[in-house]
Amino acid sequence: MSYQNKKELTLKEAKANLKAAMMEFDPVRIIRRKPLRVIGTMALAGMLMGFTGKKISRAFLPGPNLISGIIKKLI
Repeated sequence: MSYQNKKELTLKEAKANLKAAMMEFDPVRIIRRKPLRVIGTMALAGMLMGFTGKKISRAFLPGPNLISGIIKKLI
């Protein structure tokens, strides 16, 4: 086999491996495989958000809070 053919074969194998790995972490597949664990994780996340008093959007997108905090310190 020539070097070019080996390289193409390796690239095809890498693409196939990546696709298989991505399918392994498909959310629908995970929910179907372990529904109770997913529900428990969602409930725990909701309780933690309620405990900290933050909205979910602020927890995952802290940009507006950072900007407002910087402005308050400057004023």
